[in-house]
Amino acid sequence: MSEAPELKVGDKIAFRAGYGTGQWQIVPVERITPKGFIKCGTYTLNPDLLIRGRRNAWGPYRGEIATPEIIHEAKVQQARSEISIVNTSKLSDEAAMKIYNIIKEEHAKSERTEE
Repeated sequence: MSEAPELKVGDKIAFRAGYGTGQWQIVPVERITPKGFIKCGTYTLNPDLLIRGRRNAWGPYRGEIATPEIIHEAKVQQARSEISIVNTSKLSDEAAMKIYNIIKEEHAKSERTEE
């Protein structure tokens, strides 16, 4: 069994579903029981961050301490997700062109690095 991390209420725990390829979900620690069980949103964790009780086959099995790198990755994933669902017909012409130029420039950079 893993060493239990030192946690306090308000610390962030990261969960990832889908065999490790899903999006991160960052959840604050809400409560720590006297026995060391950790309540985070809909999850209750053992002291070693394994999820207690019945688990979904596609869901997370454990939590991780949310490092700055994980938090950054979660923010980038969220931004990409939101970009992909934007109703672009409601953007101003100026905003649409700014976004287009950013995407065009980034695409050109990635094409150059692949060569």
